Amino acid sequence: EVIPHGSFAKAYPRGATKAEARRAFDIPNDVFVYGFFGNIRAYKGVEHLIDEFSAMEGNDLRLLIAGALHVNYAGPLRSSTIDDPRVIAHLRHIADEEIQIVMAAVDVLVLPFVDTLTSGSAILALGYGTPIVMPYLGCLPELVGTGAAAISYDPGDPTGLQRALQEARALDLDAAGTAARERDRLLNWSTIANR
Repeated sequence: EVIPHGSFAKAYPRGATKAEARRAFDIPNDVFVYGFFGNIRAYKGVEHLIDEFSAMEGNDLRLLIAGALHVNYAGPLRSSTIDDPRVIAHLRHIADEEIQIVMAAVDVLVLPFVDTLTSGSAILALGYGTPIVMPYLGCLPELVGTGAAAISYDPGDPTGLQRALQEARALDLDAAGTAARERDRLLNWSTIANR
C-alpha cells in the first residue's frame, strides 16, 4: 500500500495577515512576492532561483528566502552576498511560530529543486493555501495534481523556471489558494491512518 505524506495544516500556528507579515519583512503590500522556505541544500537550487529572479525586471517584485543553510551546504550563499536588493534573505532557522509569517508574506512558494523525491515545504504550502512553482520531479506532480495549486516546469529546460516565474505573476491567487487547500484536504491523517 502506497500512502501519501499527511498534511501539516494543523501542525503550525496560523492567523498572520498578509499586511502584518509583510511589515515583519519590510516588504511593501503592493508587490508580488516569490518565496522559498526550508533548509538550504545544494539539491534545492536556491542559487538558480536567485539568478532567475534577478534576471526579471520590475521593482514590483520581491523574493523572500527563509531557511537555514544546512550544515553540509558549501555553496555560494555561505560566503557571498546577494546583489539584488529585491531579494530578502533570512538565512537562519525559522521558528515554528514564524512559519505563518513567511507563508502569509508570499504570493507563491518556489521550489526550484535540481533533484528530489518529495517536499515537506510543498506539503506545508498546500496547508497554508499557498500556490507552488515547482519542477516535474519525483512525487511532486502527484502531490499537487493537475489543478491550479501549482505551476510546474520541466527541470531539463534551461528556460523552464524563468517561464514558470513569469506565469506565476498572472495567477488568480484566490483560485490557486483554494486549489492548494483542496489538495491539502486529500492529505488528511484520518484517511492515511485507515489506509
